[in-house]
Amino acid sequence: MPPYSQKNLVSDDTAYAYGVVGHLEDRQLEVSVDTHVHRVSKRLGIIRPTINANQAHEVLARITPPTWVYTLHVHLIRHGRQVCHAQRPDCAHCPLFVACSYAGSMNPHEEHFPNSEVT
Repeated sequence: MPPYSQKNLVSDDTAYAYGVVGHLEDRQLEVSVDTHVHRVSKRLGIIRPTINANQAHEVLARITPPTWVYTLHVHLIRHGRQVCHAQRPDCAHCPLFVACSYAGSMNPHEEHFPNSEVT
């Protein structure tokens, strides 16, 4: 079993706030899945689209090397806040566009680049 215990997997709203604060302050080896981490992980294809937040904790804990946990967590949140918004993701400015499962599931030129010509 990985060095993550079930009590470190935060999913409900009350535990979420405590878990993320503990995660950022102590840099603990826990996988905190908030709305940004969940959404971006699904869109990038890190987790399956059908996985809920509770299952995402388990999957991310299993596949993320311990040395990447903190960095991955911070970067997924940052990307979700600055680029990969819930309602209108800014795919035109996304550095991960070519690797993104979400952007690849639609016609990006129609959805995200309405003024550009398809070449």
